[in-house]
Amino acid sequence: MEVDEIKKDTDEKIAKGDYSPEVMFEYLYVGVFAKGYGGAFEKLDNELLGLKGMTEKDVEKLLEKAVAGAEV
Repeated sequence: MEVDEIKKDTDEKIAKGDYSPEVMFEYLYVGVFAKGYGGAFEKLDNELLGLKGMTEKDVEKLLEKAVAGAEV
């Protein structure tokens, strides 16, 4: 099955309320393999989930702390 087909199938399962570990694993699979490494979802629900976006500079600072052994 192609990645696009897996995403479509998984979206349909979520729409029906299926949040099983198998469905979540399929979303992880899609995230890794869709449109090359890392995926490229057209729509993100970060705000809905309360997740703050990060700039490239924010990510660099986070990585600097992690590499230095500071608590992230």
